[in-house]
Amino acid sequence: MNKHYFRILLVVGAASLIVVAYAAFVRQPDGAVVTPETPVQTPVEQPSAPTESATAVLAVKWSAPKEMTSPDLFSEAYKEMIERQRMTDFPPQDKLHRVGTVVSEPYAGAMVVIVTVTAMNMGDYTTYHALLPKSGKPVLLANHSPFIDSEPNEYGPVRFDAEKFVIDDTNVIPELIFPTTIEQNGATMRIQRLSLFGQQDPQKDAPLFDSRDRKIAFVHETLGTMYTDTEAVARPQHGFYAVAPDGTVRAYALDVPFYDEDVHVPDVTWADGLKNTEEYWATDVGGCGASNFLSVVQGVAQGDLVAVGKTSQGESVYALKNADHALLKDTYENSYAMGRGDDKMSYEDFVKAQPLFFWRDPFGRLAKFQKAAFLPAVECGKPVIYLYPEETTDVSVKLYPQGGFTVTEPAYDGGWNVRATPKGELTNLKDGKAYPYLFWEGRGGLYETPKQGFVVAQKDVHAFLVEKLSALGLNTQERADFIEFWEPRMSGSPWYFVTFMGNRTMDALAPLEISPKPDTVIRVLMDFLPLEKPIPVQGFDIQTPVRDGFTVVEWGGVIR
Repeated sequence: MNKHYFRILLVVGAASLIVVAYAAFVRQPDGAVVTPETPVQTPVEQPSAPTESATAVLAVKWSAPKEMTSPDLFSEAYKEMIERQRMTDFPPQDKLHRVGTVVSEPYAGAMVVIVTVTAMNMGDYTTYHALLPKSGKPVLLANHSPFIDSEPNEYGPVRFDAEKFVIDDTNVIPELIFPTTIEQNGATMRIQRLSLFGQQDPQKDAPLFDSRDRKIAFVHETLGTMYTDTEAVARPQHGFYAVAPDGTVRAYALDVPFYDEDVHVPDVTWADGLKNTEEYWATDVGGCGASNFLSVVQGVAQGDLVAVGKTSQGESVYALKNADHALLKDTYENSYAMGRGDDKMSYEDFVKAQPLFFWRDPFGRLAKFQKAAFLPAVECGKPVIYLYPEETTDVSVKLYPQGGFTVTEPAYDGGWNVRATPKGELTNLKDGKAYPYLFWEGRGGLYETPKQGFVVAQKDVHAFLVEKLSALGLNTQERADFIEFWEPRMSGSPWYFVTFMGNRTMDALAPLEISPKPDTVIRVLMDFLPLEKPIPVQGFDIQTPVRDGFTVVEWGGVIR
């Protein structure tokens, strides 16, 4: 499983959304790829591919996206939440765009629309594809619309009123279906689950491609023009972006041929003939995991580099010639040394330890690889997992943080196998020892601190945590364990920005497999930043989950 899940960037912005992607792609009949000059897109979630029964194909005549008034699809509870947010400094940017007309049965003449929901809580922004027939109820296309929720969850009240629309789980629009991988210049690129939240202007037209933030990277024989980030983008992800005929975007990341993302040990032989055995990261680290798809550096000339080895494909890898190069010093001071105090090696020893090497990718970009031992001291901090089966049960738990584990208890050893009681008591089957929970630390997938959250005075931190953790579904013991670990880490500044993420974020950062399958899973990740003074932020509602049947609870936070 850990070879096949995707990374997700979890940064929240007021104009963010979700764009669907699938495992095959069919171009428009005329072969064109539409690149509408409409403001910013934000690609994201990729629901599962259509089922075998989803064989009916809809033909669509595409048109330039045009904003229109949304039909009333939403529940009263959801509309009340929207109205509350409209009264804040960060009003929601819900949008509806007409992007085409169906020209085949059973929906001939129906408008194809994108419904962008931008006001859900805990960083959840979603885009739905719908049809508006000439008569009858609107139709939501389930195969192109993730998370059509039917009951409340941690992301807020039910969004849609089931009496106001029809769900179609059979028909698909081929032009919105993209391949899992593509090839160009001898390189393989893999489609991503991605949000580009945070680098977007909330006043722009959220769902759609904006060429002002992109430049042409290459022209693919099937997908047409592919784009990448411009230097003006605040936090470039260094992906490649394909534009669908409805104006939405799919993101692809380069597969580095000599690098296994699971083990982080590049297949490189150094100039002295020794094979590399050290872990290096090909991405920059932020928060709980990676902050981009590939660490591409600017401002380093070829003359600054010296060859130090070869990849398994025979390509050269390089190091910086000058031990005083600004990039080496910055890596030492602002990546490795930060937060380590006196517990760090000297700069001279740091340079000798080969902290960085570089590789020129097939698109001419200079990619940086940073030794894992010199990454920032940032990780998913003390996530713990509680198990509450309805009767004493032997349970298998497997976890797949992309950056691997730094600590586990009991020892992970390919998975945890425990006997769990309804009271949450755990016995490790390997050694017979008792544990209150399963504990791990490590790094997850693509991550950046969300923008939605709360500003809390230090004196109010305890009461705030009790209130929010209760709302998030933690019981008395879980709250006490959480507060015991995290409250002391929130005592050095007068104010704090605090945010929480739920199941979808944690499922992307560190996918979890449990057997037998639980009935209820509650995963909570907290991130926080110290502040000298309050700042304006957009908050969110929390819908308390119902703990029903075999319940699993996990909480953790981001350690900096």
